[in-house]
Amino acid sequence: MYAWSRSVAYYDSGPDEYVRRSEALDSMLRERSCPMPPEPDPSAVTLPDPDGWKAPSLGAVIAKRRSVGAFRSNTIDQEVLAALLHHGTSKMRECRRLSSSEDPQSLLISVGVAFDVYVLVYSVHGLAPGVYLYELEPSALSLKRPGNLRESVREAFAGQPDPTNAAATVVLVADFDRYQWRYRHERALRNLYLESGRLMQPLILVATALGLQTWITPAIRDQLVGVLLALDSENWQALHTLTVA
Repeated sequence: MYAWSRSVAYYDSGPDEYVRRSEALDSMLRERSCPMPPEPDPSAVTLPDPDGWKAPSLGAVIAKRRSVGAFRSNTIDQEVLAALLHHGTSKMRECRRLSSSEDPQSLLISVGVAFDVYVLVYSVHGLAPGVYLYELEPSALSLKRPGNLRESVREAFAGQPDPTNAAATVVLVADFDRYQWRYRHERALRNLYLESGRLMQPLILVATALGLQTWITPAIRDQLVGVLLALDSENWQALHTLTVA
């Protein structure tokens, strides 16, 4: 299947690329409107402005990059979480801005638009523990489920370094419908899984630059995480996680 999909041409391949893409987009929009990320929640908690943070050099960050086997107990400040989320999702934010412009062809920009960012807060100063949806713009957290979820997440992580002493877990959740509308090709699902890794990379680097302990894993119990985040398993799936302390 993989080898076969590599030989399948895109519909807009060839010299008339723009015309063919416009025709395809018109047909797609007549079929149904383009699925978009959720609208901002007016009750969301606005995070501190992270723009004043100065990142160290990339080389210094890569030299420090480690995954821990067990977390030291740690509570982090809102400012640290805000910097992690804001700078770690900058590519997603940029592409969402482009895909919401007036040019209909911008709807076909797929990078990051399929993903929602959930944050499981365990120990962050000024934030109640619970499940939050991160709103990229403005930078804010919308509470979806309150409560201490350490034990639930520990079970969902199936014995990997758990959140017993961690401060938060960032979860990348894919909306399949949002992606399939834009990317109608046999490579779509594979590309979506690869994209989760590409989007996680800047989050890892920013966390390291902030001096946080980190553990990443896509190897989670899907059903348990789906229940934890109240996801419809037919349309959404958690693909990658980053736990920090």
